[in-house]
Amino acid sequence: MGSQVSTARSPAVDKPQVLTEKVPLPEDASLQAHPMESPFDSLSIRELDKWSEDFDKNPTFALSRLVLSKADPVLSLSSRAALIHDAKIFNLRLKGTGANGEYPGPRVNQASSGRCWLFATTNVLRYSVIEQLKLGEFELSQNYLFFYDKLEKANYYLEKSKAQFMSEIFSTLSIALGSPPKPDQKLTWEYYDRDDKFHSWTGTPREFYAQFGKRKGMDPKDSFSIINDPRNEYGKLYSVERLGNVWKGKAVRSNTPLFFGCDVGKASNTPEGVMDCQVYDLKAAYGFELGMNKAQRLETGESSMTHAMVITAVHLDESGRPLRYKVENSWSESAGEKGWFMMTADWFKEYVFQVVVPQSIVDRKWSNVLQQEPVMLKPWDPMVSFL
Repeated sequence: MGSQVSTARSPAVDKPQVLTEKVPLPEDASLQAHPMESPFDSLSIRELDKWSEDFDKNPTFALSRLVLSKADPVLSLSSRAALIHDAKIFNLRLKGTGANGEYPGPRVNQASSGRCWLFATTNVLRYSVIEQLKLGEFELSQNYLFFYDKLEKANYYLEKSKAQFMSEIFSTLSIALGSPPKPDQKLTWEYYDRDDKFHSWTGTPREFYAQFGKRKGMDPKDSFSIINDPRNEYGKLYSVERLGNVWKGKAVRSNTPLFFGCDVGKASNTPEGVMDCQVYDLKAAYGFELGMNKAQRLETGESSMTHAMVITAVHLDESGRPLRYKVENSWSESAGEKGWFMMTADWFKEYVFQVVVPQSIVDRKWSNVLQQEPVMLKPWDPMVSFL
């Protein structure tokens, strides 16, 4: 930033010159020690001198360098006004499943495993299990699903052509994750409900899912993704070769937790548990603001889906428009407010790309999009990173 716009020029051929103490550098000397033919202008000493002079004359930059060179250059710029404004209060919440109407726990911890999509999925699924069985804290096994996810992906890639490899992959997964029950294997689960009453259930993993993993009219297998990508036309069905279908639309209201994919590293304060486009005052320290829109960030690779979480509550204004959302993360209780985050509606608009919803809770004009012939996205498209 701050440089002149690069322009193409014809390469010039200069006579070689031996530099000695008696031969000063030209004012526009290039930073390149050995100039090569190039269609672009190189940075010059004159430009560096001008930028340095301007920087040294700016008292704000001097203070910024004094402070930010010794502290976190991002968290140090947290806007107090934004944090005060971002109250973690919500007037529309999911029906509580606890004895006192609280949302179920615990707040899970994916660590650095890259499995946010799986933790967010099991957080959504467990809501139904807890609700039906009147449980206290309850956590579905992420490793169980992760085992079969990896096994199925390997099988899909090898297309059953390498039986020996598949056997080795199965053994490797069993060593690393343990040997899980087979989908049709009978098992007995004994547990206490939230009133400390003993219960026992016997069945297969598939039967457990069929009995407790589905809410009325909200079968997870009938869910699909609403995506927001300003580069492409809305109201169309999008898909990627060898991946599931995705489509575009708008937000919905229903008494169910919602899985969503976002670019969590942008305008996000993890210690405070706040995702707000105004949470950092960059201009106060650096003298500029980031100005790319959502489409431009996708086109340049500046933004993509990097994390999945779960929406559990929303705060609406008098007209019913969302102002902020309550988000369940999977970074343990040490992040945010005991594992909870607050996301503003503006942040949702800028950095959320995908929300997974059951067909039964959306307007028919949107679910009808699923009947269209899909527009195929390239496998390297930034929207594919999470789909």
